[in-house]
Amino acid sequence: MTASQPALPPREAATRLLAIAVVKARIAAEERRLRTALSGELVAGERVPGMVDPDDAEATGLGFVTKKKPTAAAQVVDPAALLAWAKEHTPTEVQVTEAVRPGFLPVLLDAVKVHGGWPDGNGEVQPVAGVEVRTGAPSLMVKANEEADRLVAEALAGHRLELLGGSS
Repeated sequence: MTASQPALPPREAATRLLAIAVVKARIAAEERRLRTALSGELVAGERVPGMVDPDDAEATGLGFVTKKKPTAAAQVVDPAALLAWAKEHTPTEVQVTEAVRPGFLPVLLDAVKVHGGWPDGNGEVQPVAGVEVRTGAPSLMVKANEEADRLVAEALAGHRLELLGGSS
């Protein structure tokens, strides 16, 4: 927020947050729909201009949408086969690491969070070195109700809702 913009009352800020969440969801859905449709229409390397006013394309041009040509990239598809190959052909590039088993780590972390350590089976809780419980900062949860989509659309169309706090 800039210094020139006064803080909004909590209810107005909450209203804007909810409206923005609704609009973002609609924009994301429309973007997916348009990307899918345009991707099916264009060939690799083709570009299409976008403009606000086709009669004044030079003054209202927004840019271009281009279907990029595909790029090649190598990727590991069989880690075991790659390791076997590296052991045979480049053994100095193979490293051995020790780690807590990935399947056990969530169990251990949950025990430390719940019990403050690892219950040893004898009624004792053992401290776990290298692990600590941290509490994050409170955060906002923005959850629009079933009517929000319609209400926001109507309010925006009727100019009864402002989403942006003005220019910065």
